[in-house]
Amino acid sequence: MILHQLLDGMLHQENYKEGYRSPFEKRIWEQVAKNVTQRYYPAALRTYLASLSYYLSGKEVGTGTGWVVQQAERMRRLLYIDLKPLLDKEEKMANDELMKDALLPDHLDYKDGKFIYTFGFGKGPQQEIVEPPSGSTSALGGIDLENSKSLL
Repeated sequence: MILHQLLDGMLHQENYKEGYRSPFEKRIWEQVAKNVTQRYYPAALRTYLASLSYYLSGKEVGTGTGWVVQQAERMRRLLYIDLKPLLDKEEKMANDELMKDALLPDHLDYKDGKFIYTFGFGKGPQQEIVEPPSGSTSALGGIDLENSKSLL
């Protein structure tokens, strides 16, 4: 809930929350890295992805320079470069739950090698999330989990 409230503030009150972005971004991506590479909880990726899924579904991803566009582009790289190979192998979290079930929000699905977003809180039309450009790198590059002091 705290993650959602912080993110909501940053998305809708840009100037007011500007000083919080850098520490928030550092900590959330550290937790996402723990979710993906170490299979640990809490599943912050699920909450963060739920908030960014809408931005991933549109054509504006990869264009523009706004913070949310940058985060959505990084998330798109995470989905296809870092997470897809693990989902293809049906990898599990530390508690033996499938990563797909633990980390993807209800309105996002993974089928046939593609991530699919469903509008309308999971009841509307579907939109494929396009893959990142060829040559894109991991979204988790540069994250130092050994020296992380994340509170999430």
